Amino acid sequence: MSLLPVSIRPVVLALLLPACAASTPAPAPQSAPESAATTSAAAAPAKPIPAAINPGAVLAVPLLDDLEDGNHQTLIAEGRGGYWYTYADETSKVEPSGTFSPTAGGAEGSAFAARMQGQIGTKQYPYAGIGFNLTDPMDPYDLSSCEGISFRAKKGSAGAVSVVRLKVGDVYTVPQGNVCKACYNDFGQDLTLTTDWALHEVKFADMRQEAYWGEPRPKLDVSRVFQVQFLVKDPSAPFDVWLDDFRLIGCKGASTPSAP
Repeated sequence: MSLLPVSIRPVVLALLLPACAASTPAPAPQSAPESAATTSAAAAPAKPIPAAINPGAVLAVPLLDDLEDGNHQTLIAEGRGGYWYTYADETSKVEPSGTFSPTAGGAEGSAFAARMQGQIGTKQYPYAGIGFNLTDPMDPYDLSSCEGISFRAKKGSAGAVSVVRLKVGDVYTVPQGNVCKACYNDFGQDLTLTTDWALHEVKFADMRQEAYWGEPRPKLDVSRVFQVQFLVKDPSAPFDVWLDDFRLIGCKGASTPSAP
């Protein structure tokens, strides 16, 4: 099953569309079926595993994005500055579509937040999601000097889906890493949202892959991360996910507290 991101600036495409030259499409609930093309690709010489653009960097700027600039690019700092996008399978509906745009009414009285809303489809493994790449163009990024990620989240209505999965794609789970054949089973954590904004802090060491599909790995490769995504997949259910204030936590180079 391949994922078709629907909210990214037109650019490339190899199964995931990077948004604005780097917005990567998203994690799929299961791997795509083999075809003659994939069998032929498997026989081709292996491509090298890409290195991080900032190997060994000690990060001093924990803010990833607070959406307050009102655009669809994350904060430009320390080589970061990827783009927001949404994606969904062919039976699901997600907004915004096209170029991503922040929504008015952020957490803690701020001006803007990232929001996706719509209806999950009816196929066997439906999905819809929202996310951003760490860099543009899309390359691996070294987050190993930090311990995890924090953000604020809520759902927009009581009847909307409550369980959302945080997914962090690394060089071993994203096709651009040139390693996985059953890709997209990223390390992450399931979250339960309410209609009130809540702060979530998730350590990289606590993230796990989902069971029974994909290619199991011992742990997230924090030294080569591509993207951060949020996925919903309850069949036929409405969803309305709000996100804000993305920061890295526990960064060795940060001189001030990194939590919002």
